[in-house]
Amino acid sequence: IDTLPLKQIEDGQVRESLTKMISNGSLRNDIINSKYIASNDCKDSHEEMTPASTLVGLKGSDICFNTQKLVTAYKGFNDEEVMINLASLAFHEHAHHFQKSDKKKIKENEEEANRIAGYILITAKFVQLPLLKWTNPSNEPIEFQTIQAMFDAIRAKEKAFIAPKPSDYKNYPDFQGQKDKGVVRILPREKYDGKMSIRGGGAYYSFVNLTHDYGSGSDMKLEQNHISSGFAGCDFGYMVNLGNIELSQANEAHPALDYLLNFKPAIGEPEIRKQQSRDDFTENGFNYTRRTKFQVNDSFALRSINFDRSDILVVFKITRMDTDGSIILAWKKIKDFPVPSCR
Repeated sequence: IDTLPLKQIEDGQVRESLTKMISNGSLRNDIINSKYIASNDCKDSHEEMTPASTLVGLKGSDICFNTQKLVTAYKGFNDEEVMINLASLAFHEHAHHFQKSDKKKIKENEEEANRIAGYILITAKFVQLPLLKWTNPSNEPIEFQTIQAMFDAIRAKEKAFIAPKPSDYKNYPDFQGQKDKGVVRILPREKYDGKMSIRGGGAYYSFVNLTHDYGSGSDMKLEQNHISSGFAGCDFGYMVNLGNIELSQANEAHPALDYLLNFKPAIGEPEIRKQQSRDDFTENGFNYTRRTKFQVNDSFALRSINFDRSDILVVFKITRMDTDGSIILAWKKIKDFPVPSCR
């Protein structure tokens, strides 16, 4: 879904339908919330037995797959052909979730769903776009393949768990799917580290690499109701609390960003370590720190320096806190700087 080139779809109806379904993460959430049920009693709106069925116009509703009919229909298919056809069938049923439940439009709805399913089938089979992760033949022991499949399922659930809710984009509709701005959820380290497959338990985030995985140039961390920056080697970061302001006001013209914009990383490890050890200091009337408490609606500017990796200035606003202590923040990049070396 993330790699689907919507603008390149030649079929105008398919392009319009998929754009509507994918916008604001609607299709992603529909897939996450819908249960796939295996049954030999899948009935459509005419009470006829079908290979697959669902409720029209109801997002997140169950999708029923008739295993008996599908085994017969896919007899002789290899693993990849089965996966492609199942994915096409799933897209067909998800398309129904975005339609109106109107008996007069049954034929029209079915045609639209068939066109979408057909596009997925042809695209995945011939164009070979990375729309889905297919099963691949492997010489690995079946036990190991089973373990890998379980890890894939866990990672998929973790990705869904750590993702912001669609409502978190309400005030930031153009922040989705961007490289220089976004909305992210950061999990408290003390609660999830060591309990998830992702390194750091989702408590870290890299604004450069857009990942929670610790060790991939992490810029910030959430732990014990504090946010911090700088975690390994020579790396460090300075933050300043801008107060309860909108992100549109947090720009290069804000006086608190002046020090961060003009800061020069030292050359040579001894001098770098001096800068790294500096914490909780004041410049031009603004307090800069490496670790700080926060409140919901606080905005911050962060200059994060990962030596030999990245040097970036971002601003972010903490928009919400979940009951588990995780925070949701909207962020945008202000400036990239030349990457310094610790050598």
